[in-house]
Amino acid sequence: MVTPIRPVEAVVFDMDGIIFDTEPVWLEAETELLDRRGKVFHPSFARRLMGVPGLQAMAMVAEHFDLHEPTDKLVVELNGIFHDLLETKLTLMPGVIDRLDGIARRQLPAGVATSTERSLARQMLGSFGLLERFRFVLTRDDVERGKPHPDIYHEAIRRHGSTASKTLVLEDSLAGMQAGKSAGCIVVGLRHPLTHDAEFPHADLVIDHHGDGRVDDLLDGYAEEI
Repeated sequence: MVTPIRPVEAVVFDMDGIIFDTEPVWLEAETELLDRRGKVFHPSFARRLMGVPGLQAMAMVAEHFDLHEPTDKLVVELNGIFHDLLETKLTLMPGVIDRLDGIARRQLPAGVATSTERSLARQMLGSFGLLERFRFVLTRDDVERGKPHPDIYHEAIRRHGSTASKTLVLEDSLAGMQAGKSAGCIVVGLRHPLTHDAEFPHADLVIDHHGDGRVDDLLDGYAEEI
């Protein structure tokens, strides 16, 4: 737990479940993938996949559901289903634009660090006119080891030129929070329907929505113990 005594220098956003409400879309895509194979995908298993890079996550799926197919081909099929669903189902997380506006008013630099592949991440952000909101967009293609390893947040800190302990990370997955905390950042965990009852042991602050004023206190460098 942290009691900030200095203003935050920079902010890093995860993407799925933080900027975009994509977890239900991924859940539908994963359900369809397994339904084609006569398997039943349970939402409880989806938690284990959140924040994990694609090939690694699919290897977990293949092992759990005893799928004897090449992992890379399964990923291609899953991404195809997901892309089709995005056309009608991609939405922003409630309150994220207000959060971005508040960060801009404070003249704080913001970046993205996501486990999504680069082309898809930029396509999603661009479709909502959000690319110009961020100093950089880091993806799983930019690091050798994905979350929960801290590599992507080490790189985010480097690109921001900020101090780890003054860098605020917004995450929704256990893997992402572990990555941010291992990098030495202040970690805010956002709950949503898929994780409403989950424990977030790596988060310094747990919130249920982007409008939580305690995040503003963190950004301004003052807060009671959290």
